[in-house]
Amino acid sequence: MTLMAVFAGLCLGAMSSGKWPDVELGLAGAAIESESDLERFDGHSPVTGPGIRVTVEDGIADGAATMDRLIVHERDLLLLRNELFAAGATAVSINGHRMVANSVIRCVGPTIRINDAHTAPPYVVDAAGDPDVLKPAITMMGGVVDLMSSEKLKVNVETVGKLTIPAHESAKRREEKAPEREKKND
Repeated sequence: MTLMAVFAGLCLGAMSSGKWPDVELGLAGAAIESESDLERFDGHSPVTGPGIRVTVEDGIADGAATMDRLIVHERDLLLLRNELFAAGATAVSINGHRMVANSVIRCVGPTIRINDAHTAPPYVVDAAGDPDVLKPAITMMGGVVDLMSSEKLKVNVETVGKLTIPAHESAKRREEKAPEREKKND
């Protein structure tokens, strides 16, 4: 059941009973018990731990596929990112750019814009979480890796014992501006 379905059910229940139910929801079923948990989930702090690394590259023309499908598109990265979060990843980055709720992944000419940066292949997607759950979730038959491979894209999935997902760019900018704010307040 998706979070949207849970939310819709809570709204319908609230309308019929006249009050909101007393529930606690966390990201991907995880409890948010402290400020550090919230900072990790909203991208304001780096996340270090085990996970997986997925490398996606443009395919090589072999006559069977059209040139359009041999190029990694935003939809490929969106599918991969969404599947990783659905499988329980606690943090995801693409080419070093942390994914949060309002992250942008858009095709712009020959590059893909991720957050505010133009990036090019290979696309390295790091996902922190249980590798024994994340890897099968994306490599299952008919899954996102199978789909990309059938479209002739080159995809490599590996387990990483310790990786670090950086904080989101907005957190880095806020830290850079903090000394300026302190000077103004003095």
